[in-house]
Amino acid sequence: MKIHFPISLLLIVLLSCTQPSNHSAQQVQEKENTEFFPVGNYLKGQLIDIQNSGITPIKFIKKNGMKDSSWIKTSQMESEFLEYTTPSIDSISIAPFFNVKKFFDQTLNLITLSYDPIGSIPGNIPWRHWDIYIDPETNVIRRIYLVKELPNHNIRQLTWITGKYCRAITIEDNLQGKSTIGNEVIIKWGY
Repeated sequence: MKIHFPISLLLIVLLSCTQPSNHSAQQVQEKENTEFFPVGNYLKGQLIDIQNSGITPIKFIKKNGMKDSSWIKTSQMESEFLEYTTPSIDSISIAPFFNVKKFFDQTLNLITLSYDPIGSIPGNIPWRHWDIYIDPETNVIRRIYLVKELPNHNIRQLTWITGKYCRAITIEDNLQGKSTIGNEVIIKWGY
């Protein structure tokens, strides 16, 4: 028994050394996405919290220098926040196309999970980047920043501040190398 164990161990080590060290891109991706955070589920949970709080959110719209505001009825809440949750950012449908980098941002004193595309993204996925900011002491998500591509090469920047408000800005591309801010929508439910 004493002789078989060292020989078995030596065989295992030798055989493992002969295995090719090239990992497929998918295997590497699976390792990188071990911390894939389901943003879609988190935001849907936040919407339920807002609805259950009894607070009526107020929506502010700024477009072409004009400002307007209106209250959001409970029946309108799901449609008002649809651009944040559609298509859902979940590990099943999106994880294979994005990698995640985790780091501590000292300027914000927050842990950041930053997601970027690995290569080309299918046309049905408009997401181009997102960041999740987490308080390292409480593990509470403080902010989510999303970048979504719209038709005509426009970009929608979405920011979700947990417990307070969300903000959506459209960056319009005039196809001549210049971008302008098209409109801005802020929805507040906490202070």
